[in-house]
Amino acid sequence: MNKLKKETDFNKLIDPADMARQAASINVIQRQIDKLEAPIKKTVGFWQGLSKEVKAFGVLAASYLGFQFISSKISNIIEKNAKLSDSFADVQRVAGLTKTEVTLLNEQLGKIDTRTGRADLLSIAVVAGKLGVAKGDIYDFTKSVDQLVVALGDELGNADEITTQLGKILNVFKGKVTADDLTKLGNAFVELANNGVATGGFIADFTQRVSGIAKASNLSLGATVGLAAGFEELGLRSESSATALQKLLSNIASDTPKAAKIAGIELSKFNELFGKTPEQALIAYARGLVKNKESFSEIAKQFKDAGEDGARVVQTLQAIGQSGEFLSEKINLGNASLKESNAIMDAFALKNETLGAKLD
Repeated sequence: MNKLKKETDFNKLIDPADMARQAASINVIQRQIDKLEAPIKKTVGFWQGLSKEVKAFGVLAASYLGFQFISSKISNIIEKNAKLSDSFADVQRVAGLTKTEVTLLNEQLGKIDTRTGRADLLSIAVVAGKLGVAKGDIYDFTKSVDQLVVALGDELGNADEITTQLGKILNVFKGKVTADDLTKLGNAFVELANNGVATGGFIADFTQRVSGIAKASNLSLGATVGLAAGFEELGLRSESSATALQKLLSNIASDTPKAAKIAGIELSKFNELFGKTPEQALIAYARGLVKNKESFSEIAKQFKDAGEDGARVVQTLQAIGQSGEFLSEKINLGNASLKESNAIMDAFALKNETLGAKLD
C-alpha cells in the first residue's frame, strides 16, 4: 500500500487530477482493511489466503476496479475463513484435539488431491470424532470418507449420510469403524455396481436393514452386499427383500431338520453349511422348495397367512430358488471386493478429474 502511495505521488506530475482520485480510492480501501483487521487476525492463516487473493489481480488494478469489488473480495475471504475457524472449533471439541493438533490436521487435509473443499473435509473429521475414531486415525478416516463422497455421493448422499450409514453397518459387522474398512466397503459397492445394474444406495440400505440378523446368523458382510446387489438386479425392493431375508433365516434356524430335508442335504452337513455359510444353505433351501411344489405350497401358505409381508417373503423365496447360481456369483464378488480397494480408487480418480470437479 505504501509503495502504491509513492507511485501515486510520482504520477501526480503526469495527471494530478486522476492520480488524486486513485489516492482517495486507496485511502478508502485502506480504512476498510483496517476496520476488518481485528476479526481477521482471529482466523488461522488468514493473511496467507489474503495475500494470494490480492496477488491474483494486483493492488494497483484493485484501485481501478473500485471499492465495491475489493470490499467484496475481502468480505468473501473473511466469511470463508470464519467458517473454517468454526470448523476448527468443532473438530477440537468433538474429537478432543488440541489447537496444535487441529492446525496440523488442517495442513494435512490441505494436501489431499480432491474436489472437496477444506470446510467439508473438516466436517468429515467432526463426524469421525462423533464415531469415536482415534485421534491418530482421523486424517485417514477423513480421506477415506472423502473418496466415498466423491465416487458415490450421487447415490449415497453427503458426507454425513455416508459416514452414518456405512458406520452403522461396520459397527455391526466389525464392531468398529476404520478407514480401511470404509474404503473396502465402498470398493464393494463400486465393484458390484460396475458388474451389473445394482446401485450403491440400494446395497447400503438393504445391508443396514439386515445387519442385525445377518450378524446373528453368521452371514458375512461380503455375502450380504452380494445378495443386496443380486436382489436389486432381480427387481426386488430393498425393504421387502430385507424383511424376507430376515424371516427366511429365522424360519430355517427354527427347524433345521425340516430345512435340510427340503434342501435335500443330510442334516449334519446342512447344519455345518448353515453355520459356516448360511447364504449357501439359504440358496439350497430355496432351490429345494422351488423344485418341490408340495413343500413350496406349504411354506407359501404359511407365509401368506402372515399378510403382505408374507407375500413378499414368498416372492423373494421364489427369486432365490430360481436364481441361485446368479446370486452365488454376486456373493463371491461381494466377498472378493471387500479385500481390495482398486475399484473405489479408480472411481474417485475419475470423478475427481471431471469438468464438475474443476468447477468445484
